[in-house]
Amino acid sequence: MTIVIEIAGISGYRATKEYDAPSMRAAVAAAERELRAYPQFQITDVWKKDDRPVRLDVGETEDW
Repeated sequence: MTIVIEIAGISGYRATKEYDAPSMRAAVAAAERELRAYPQFQITDVWKKDDRPVRLDVGETEDW
């Protein structure tokens, strides 16, 4: 399945990337691995492609 992940930076910049993954959890794990090199970005939203986006509840997000 294709999962879309949105990220946002401290400056407000937003971007999305599509992942071909077996589950949302797998896609989020892949995105988190990629973002380790960019600590100024965090995942803000996750949805299945062609589905209506649903806001991700990120409980471990630190305040900027």
